[in-house]
Amino acid sequence: MRCAHQGHGTAVALTSQRTVGGVVTARWTRGGTRRDRAPVFPTFNPRLRVKSSRKTSDKRHYATQVASNILALQISLACAVPSSISSDPFALGYVFGYHDRVLQVLGIEDAQEGLAMMAAGYRNLFGERLGSVVLSKCVDLRGHPRFEKGAFQGEEDAGLYLRARRLSMGLSSYLRIFG
Repeated sequence: MRCAHQGHGTAVALTSQRTVGGVVTARWTRGGTRRDRAPVFPTFNPRLRVKSSRKTSDKRHYATQVASNILALQISLACAVPSSISSDPFALGYVFGYHDRVLQVLGIEDAQEGLAMMAAGYRNLFGERLGSVVLSKCVDLRGHPRFEKGAFQGEEDAGLYLRARRLSMGLSSYLRIFG
């Protein structure tokens, strides 16, 4: 992959990947030099059996972190930053749909709890201040055709990841073409 907007066209390639204790570590080659184990993105198992409510809340918090990390990976692979997508209805819909599918798989039925968990994911992805603004923008954009299209794509990609552990790069592909 080449990052055109960086001026010097830094090449980035995944050289190896392994799982240690449930955490995926990756080795990346960037511009001919090797970086040690960066970035680290944990995997999430929605079938994990949980017995106490404390563990359930930890599992839910962990799930929103994983979703945000996957979205951050897609955004960074498109050579963009999360704040740059805050005005694109399709990209915002994708992020909303991705988080929504994770919450559906977790079985969160209460709208208030779901919104609070989604807010945590948005703060993790966009930062403390911008996360709240972007989430309220997403709520306002519901019904917009491009937002709905992005939300559908995000839900499909999250479902594919949660079912088959296949990471689809729909947002990254979209940002490389249209971003």
